[in-house]
Amino acid sequence: MHRTPSPLVLTVFFAASACADPATKEPIVLCTPVPGEICDTGDTGTDTGDDEAGTTTGDPVELGPDQCIHNVDPNRVGIQYQCEGDLYTSLTFSGVGDGCEDALGDFCTQEHVFGVNFQPYAAAEVIACCGEYDPLFPADYDQYCTYDMVQQVCISLAEEIEFYIEQG
Repeated sequence: MHRTPSPLVLTVFFAASACADPATKEPIVLCTPVPGEICDTGDTGTDTGDDEAGTTTGDPVELGPDQCIHNVDPNRVGIQYQCEGDLYTSLTFSGVGDGCEDALGDFCTQEHVFGVNFQPYAAAEVIACCGEYDPLFPADYDQYCTYDMVQQVCISLAEEIEFYIEQG
């Protein structure tokens, strides 16, 4: 997977409270468990002493060149990097006629290409929220692009299946 930073983002997102959805510029509120990050459950009954997502403890700190976050954290700010890649998805299940293709047709196998030549930066489908790019840490950017890609697939898959169910 490749990353392409946008020069425009350097001035726009250092002032933001955390990386946000590029299409809406609003923080993404869905919390996905990833290693090293705590999801804010909304339970304020226990104090762990850690800065949990959703709890502002002062001025936000910029992510370093070897740091990325997946979930919005008002205590840390980063730059949105538009990720590039190619994803092939296949959905199979049994119990409906001859399987997925009988029920949903072309939806069962799809190829998704995303990145600079496929969406404008402002409507990037897959992003990584990291500190200023440092070529010494390419795996970090790839890992966080992958986290976002998986999250986007899960969200869109659920929405498309819901659409097909509503259509009968």
